[in-house]
Amino acid sequence: MSKTVLLFFAAFISCSSLYAQMHIAGDLFIAPGATVAVASHVTSDTDILGGGRLLMNGNNGIQILNMNGHVVPRLGVANPDNIVLASNAIIGDSLMFISGKIITPVNDLVFSPNAHHDGAGPDKYVVTNGVGLVIKRGLGNGDSFLFPVGNDTGTNNYTPALITNAATQRDIRVLVKDYNASAAIEHNTSSGIDRTWFISSNTAGSAGIALTHNASTEGSLFDHNAAFVTQQLNALGTQWSIGTPSAGTNGGLTHIATLNIPQGITEMNYFSKSSDATASLLAASVSQEQAFLRVIPNPFIDQAILEINATEPGKVHYYITDAVGRAIISGDIDVTKGSNRHALPVEALPPGAYMIHASGPSSGSFVYAATMIKH
Repeated sequence: MSKTVLLFFAAFISCSSLYAQMHIAGDLFIAPGATVAVASHVTSDTDILGGGRLLMNGNNGIQILNMNGHVVPRLGVANPDNIVLASNAIIGDSLMFISGKIITPVNDLVFSPNAHHDGAGPDKYVVTNGVGLVIKRGLGNGDSFLFPVGNDTGTNNYTPALITNAATQRDIRVLVKDYNASAAIEHNTSSGIDRTWFISSNTAGSAGIALTHNASTEGSLFDHNAAFVTQQLNALGTQWSIGTPSAGTNGGLTHIATLNIPQGITEMNYFSKSSDATASLLAASVSQEQAFLRVIPNPFIDQAILEINATEPGKVHYYITDAVGRAIISGDIDVTKGSNRHALPVEALPPGAYMIHASGPSSGSFVYAATMIKH
């Protein structure tokens, strides 16, 4: 029989004596108004019950939160050394940032339909520097949600996305990365910013997308007083949408556009900013001489193809990493100039998220990194 801890009073309960790890194997009920403060790592095998708050307030290094896909009704982040998600976690009611960040290398932070967050800002946000997403479930038509995301734990990295849904109720998924880490294909980056937001949904439809950047990420030709939000339109990155330049708000750091969020993972999941309205944002007028790579289909079930357009014959080296960054598959591919296709040996991989990395022939060199999803 599972053990139930009942907290029926508005109290502050400290579990700091459990510094190594707090393991919730049975039911934990935190009464409304009560707080359980934990300075240790936390692992839960079940949903946390009640309306009270689990406060992670360690101050001697990173804390690990391992909810195993379960619900924490109210979570408080008060660790200046940050919290790392070791598995998916669902916020049932609220997330409060007091100090520190939540880091999501490979796992998702999910907000339930009625859940919200408070206190996010330049030093308090969710770091999406891997494949982990911030997900808002059940965002209704006309409703807005601020995705408190940034691509790193350093300064000037808080770049939130405010999404206002203009379609049927749906789930929205967001992460942000810099150019080098993103799977988007940008060419004319001097007129843009060094950030790309990945935004997807379980149902395609229009949305107001307000993106906030930091001045330190601006390209040499970028003018934040005449900028707009742009969306990648094709797999080659040769077409990005052109918007109406404006000074935006927040001192020229926040710009908004109404664009279509696609269903699932496509080449149109990538959004950024530009101040060049004379050409497709971040794009170049490239021909078949432009080198590119992509994985098709993505997501995949049993088979995946690495498609390569090479500018010269030579050898392409690739490797695939798992959720913790370990290289599990690698190989070399002899390519000819032009289009090449190579079947990746992914049949034995369990379902999940992976990263593929590839580098191309010397004179037409490229470095490629993208997420692969196996269903």
